Amino acid sequence: HINCIYDYIEIFDESPGSNTSLGKICNHTSQIFTSSYNRMTVRFRSDGSVQKPGFSAWYNSFPR
Repeated sequence: HINCIYDYIEIFDESPGSNTSLGKICNHTSQIFTSSYNRMTVRFRSDGSVQKPGFSAWYNSFPR
């Protein structure tokens, strides 16, 4: 759903003292997220009403 009310992936920037949402993905798009620190959290939410293939993700790290 375009408003992410069913299934979605949400990405969080986990910098010290902060837990900021970087955004949600709930459709067939690719998106790049960049953390300000060396930690990120990926949260997958599902309502269980329809079962289809999941998602894939990959990451890169870059020295400061």
